[in-house]
Amino acid sequence: MLFTENAVTTSICWISRACLATGQHYARHQTINLSNPVPFHKYWDETLFAKLKDNGYVTGMVGKWQPGQMRPWMFSHMNSYS
Repeated sequence: MLFTENAVTTSICWISRACLATGQHYARHQTINLSNPVPFHKYWDETLFAKLKDNGYVTGMVGKWQPGQMRPWMFSHMNSYS
């Protein structure tokens, strides 16, 4: 899969990741408080990342992960730092 065009709703990286994961504008998913990353943990099964992995895609996350703590079941492959 190759994404050739994209845009973000905010320049803040972890809020943009929440938008990608949930498919929602940041005003709707309300992940503006880093200490309470709602979409990434409470509703993980509804995110784009989880849906891809559940349907047989190999998923991965490499780089800085700010919204909460990474869990082994989140991605097929992970390498993160804070």
